[in-house]
Amino acid sequence: MTPSHFLHGFTARFPQIFIPAGDTLHIILNENYSEFYGDAFIPDLVMYGSDENSMLETDANSFGLGDGKIDESSELIILFKWDGDTEHLIEDVDYFLWGQYHPPINKTEIPGYQSDSIPENQYFDGVAQEYYAYSRIGTDEVDEIQNDGNGITGHDETSENFRQSWEMIELFNLGCMDEAASNYDSDAEIPDGSCEYLTTIYDIIHNCGDDMGESIECSGEYDLSSTSAGECPLYEETITTSGVIVDYFDVTVYNGPYSFTIESQDGYRIDFVVWPESSSYQDGFDVTQTDLFTQGSYNNGYLVKVTGKLGAYCDDDEQLDIFSEWQVTVEYESDIVILDDGEGEYGSDNIENITITPAPFAMLPSLGETLDYSYSFPNKSRVIIRIYDLSGRFITSLIDKYYSNVRPIENYSSTWDGRDQLGQIVSPGTYIMHMEVMNPVTGETQTDAAPIVIGVKN
Repeated sequence: MTPSHFLHGFTARFPQIFIPAGDTLHIILNENYSEFYGDAFIPDLVMYGSDENSMLETDANSFGLGDGKIDESSELIILFKWDGDTEHLIEDVDYFLWGQYHPPINKTEIPGYQSDSIPENQYFDGVAQEYYAYSRIGTDEVDEIQNDGNGITGHDETSENFRQSWEMIELFNLGCMDEAASNYDSDAEIPDGSCEYLTTIYDIIHNCGDDMGESIECSGEYDLSSTSAGECPLYEETITTSGVIVDYFDVTVYNGPYSFTIESQDGYRIDFVVWPESSSYQDGFDVTQTDLFTQGSYNNGYLVKVTGKLGAYCDDDEQLDIFSEWQVTVEYESDIVILDDGEGEYGSDNIENITITPAPFAMLPSLGETLDYSYSFPNKSRVIIRIYDLSGRFITSLIDKYYSNVRPIENYSSTWDGRDQLGQIVSPGTYIMHMEVMNPVTGETQTDAAPIVIGVKN
């Protein structure tokens, strides 16, 4: 019962404890574990400790001389049961081998032994990196021979297919911990370098500065002038942005690209384009064969993240309209990521409940009072809020926006100043605040309304 290697090997036994069926224990084989896991991690058993919480030696020096007992890149662990009687054999042998440095056991074609499984299945090929560990999937010893095998109990432990019975798992919740990142994960415990910082559509539209105006000088169909380019720091830079697809045009029939319009939550729009394969402009790909299209037809309402080079489409070759003619050229299929297709975790196929609540119900806009109101609706919805008089005559529009949030929305709030579409204070009387919510994927619509009283100073 001495170790297989006097320095790195070890043989240990469990203390006299009861382990419930299906229970999981964390056993630490290095006395300096807190340097890696931190003081907050409390193992169930350690290699070095008191009898109550420590693995025990089987013989003097059975732990070996090394502190670190498990190598990260390759190792063999054998688990077995023995009653301590030297006249009895050990029982219930199980083992796990990982990495590629220790050769697997193969007794195939050796006289007196049964054939083993192929060596490639006898070890776990991957190496657990920092914050990851190996974990058995359930208790099934996949493909292990249970009778007439090479093992001492009739089993054949080396016939188990480790690549199917084990997996790699996270020891902690890994994710982006920077609140400024677009993929911030509030549940993350350890940063994993996955933080992404999206460029908003608003920032793209206004990247040249407000003093440049709404039109910028071009020098061709797809080119800004040198002067304009010098004032627009994002032009021809690779950026990542996101939005809901609200329109699609196949311009390839006119030797152009596939063009998609995406809209941000605050209503700003920009196009991203994909050029077909072997086009004169760029060797792109056939986007109609991707997940953006289902059974040959295109689907609006997808929330996507796209990465590409920011360019321009100057429709008249002379001026670029910053609100409609910026475009992101996507070169690779992997640069389009569908964040929500309306059917996943955050999707919304049915509109069940919407509410609109003005408070108070009466106001005096002539005295500068405003009306606060809140509204709620499912995610991925187009929301329209308008004011009508009691005869049904349209007064003004307050909200007309597509909300692409990928988490359920409880409520939003805004205000009305009591003015009509022309900016004039409305006459005293009763008005109706009307909200309409539409799911653009299914076309389903639901409405809600509330009365408002406009008063006059006595």
